[in-house]
Amino acid sequence: MEKEKAKTFFSRLSQFSVIVIVLITCAKDKVQPKAVGIIAGAVKTEYGQPLDGASIVVTTQEGILYGHTISGTYTVNSVPAGNCKIEVNKEGYLPGVATITVLAGQQTMQDFVLKHGVPYLNLNDSVINTGSQAGGLDEIVGSNASWHAESNDAWLSFDPGTVNGSGSLRISWLVLDSTISRVGSITLKSGPVSKQIKIYQESPVKLFSVKPIIGNYALGQYDSVEIVFSKPVEIVSLSSNWSACQSVMNYRGKNGTAITFSYSCASLGGTYPVSISVKDEKGYTFRFDSDVSFFTKKLTKGAGVTDFCN
Repeated sequence: MEKEKAKTFFSRLSQFSVIVIVLITCAKDKVQPKAVGIIAGAVKTEYGQPLDGASIVVTTQEGILYGHTISGTYTVNSVPAGNCKIEVNKEGYLPGVATITVLAGQQTMQDFVLKHGVPYLNLNDSVINTGSQAGGLDEIVGSNASWHAESNDAWLSFDPGTVNGSGSLRISWLVLDSTISRVGSITLKSGPVSKQIKIYQESPVKLFSVKPIIGNYALGQYDSVEIVFSKPVEIVSLSSNWSACQSVMNYRGKNGTAITFSYSCASLGGTYPVSISVKDEKGYTFRFDSDVSFFTKKLTKGAGVTDFCN
């Protein structure tokens, strides 16, 4: 009897322990509430009159929140802490845009004064063509209202993100290492008006292969070199970097992906440095320095004897 009571006791104790462990584990895994704050403020006309029914759009790193004014005031709750952009729109008025920092557990005030008018955006250039290297330029934007820029392309960036009236937008792009060109865009928005800037980045010229071609002197055929590129190119300059011998380097295939040039200084088993500059169809210039080896295999037979095969 005593043994049965003891067994029952330990069985219940074991079940209780499992329940406690499960409860403790659940408590540890409980998701902590997000840090949020509140945005509030007033929207008035340039004459100090409250604007009713103005739309409020709050863009955060986690998403977009919406609101509207009632009797000229607005409140947006549960805004993630951190930087965000507020845009206020009302038909017949120029939009208002502001970037603020929301603090967790606090209310951040942001007022707006909207002027009568119809917003416009004028660009000095809506299409940008660039080479594969990293770079940037300034886009001049004419406007009578607040506007902001946005883009979904990670290789493009801009500064500043928000401008009031006419101003300059610095557009930058990253280097392109792929053989495929790419297209990106940056959109400027001012209330219901939007303008898009297209950026076309040309792929770089890549050196695919350098192949020696053994000639036949009996037939009057000199040694030559074939170079293959990733895209059609035009020769800008071609030179040998071997000081022991300088020869005339006549080339064929001036405009194409493959270019062949003669090299009378070559001999079987030798390696020769050459430099070649080319430009692509868009006029971008590239330089390549390469070693040309007139053999495919190097065989050591012992006693200092080396043989080369092609």
